[in-house]
This record gives sequence, C-alpha cells and structure tokens, in this order.
Amino acid sequence: MKCDIQRVVKNPRYRILIIDEEQFILDIWGSFWKIVFPFFFWMLPNSVFKIDNPDIAEKLTKSEVKQSNIGMGVALFVGGISVLGGNLLTPYMDNFNFQGTKLVRLMLIAIAIIIVFSLFFYITQRCKKGLYRIINLEQLTLERIWIRPRSSKHFFRVLFFYLFFLSLTLLFFVGFYGFPNVIGLLVAASCFFILLLTIVVAIKGDRTTVEFKRDNDIAI
Repeated sequence: MKCDIQRVVKNPRYRILIIDEEQFILDIWGSFWKIVFPFFFWMLPNSVFKIDNPDIAEKLTKSEVKQSNIGMGVALFVGGISVLGGNLLTPYMDNFNFQGTKLVRLMLIAIAIIIVFSLFFYITQRCKKGLYRIINLEQLTLERIWIRPRSSKHFFRVLFFYLFFLSLTLLFFVGFYGFPNVIGLLVAASCFFILLLTIVVAIKGDRTTVEFKRDNDIAI
C-alpha cells in the first residue's frame, strides 16, 4: 500500500507516515544496526507508533517544506568541507605529523570512533527528548511494517552515498595508521559521522510502498 513520508520539523530522528489516512511515527534512529547499516530498513520490518490525534501530527510537521532537504544538505556540506579542507591543508600536512607506535595509532582511531558515536547518540537523545515534550510514544499503539525503497534510482543513490563515505572513512583511518597525521584523523572522523547519517537520506520525505507485518516476521 502507498505511504506518504513527512519529516518532523527540526527533528531528523523521526518521520510521520500517512497510510490509508492513518498517521504513524517512525523512529529512524531507534535501532543501532539500522544506523550502521541503513539497508536493514528495507530488509527488515520497522516499528511505528499510531497517532490518534491528527493535531499532534500537524504540529510535528509544521513548516515541513522548509525542512525537506536539510539532512542531505548538511551531510554534503560537511563532507565537502572535510575533503576540501584536507586538500587545502595538504601543503601544511607535515606540521601535523607526530611520532607514535602502532598501538598508539590504534588507540587514537578507537578514541575517534568512540567520540563520533558519542556525539551521534547525544544528538539522537536530544531529538528524542524534543519529541517526548510533545508526545510520549510509549502511550501509543505499536505496529510493524515493511518499508520499501521508493524507487530503484533512490536505492542506488543511497548505496552510492553509503559506499562513498564508507570508502573515505576507511581510506583516511588506514592512511592515518600508516602515516600518522592529525588532519587525516579528523577527516576520517568527519566522514564516519556523515556515514552514520545515511539513514536520513534513505528515509527522506516522499511517497513509498509499505506493508503491515505478519506475526511470524522479525522486527528490529
């Protein structure tokens, strides 16, 4: 069945789904595995929460048009700044080199990954608190649905976005391990953060196809 997807204004964590004139809230950052591998959103069922009061949905999506491309725009902007900044600083890269053992390099890479995850999940919690000031999802009826990619073009666009930033992340982390340089580590961390935002691009506001889950399906 057809489904209209709307963004929650100033809150990239949630989407409003309109299915057969009924409204549901989808938490796109509710599963760790769907954050690190967003294609699970299309491969596995998702939990949605039915909204009984239409005024709540209207309040959540107010000024929707102005917010429609913010997720993609921010990601591309940060990605462009990271890559461009790395190129501009290339002549000065030697100033950011340091001596360190392989163990120290691995520890710095691990610390960078932890910091990125911490920042990301801090943002997700801020988004959750913002939504819960308006509506408590735990008081709503829970449903399970399958969400399909809205088109093959959209699927391959998300795939390209994901593989592009995954490649940059691995490239700069491996590069830092081989040739320790602070700039390389910062660029790797920035690319990794953008990689975690892939799900925002995958579940963007538009129309798609959904199917309510059967009892024997598995949802995460």
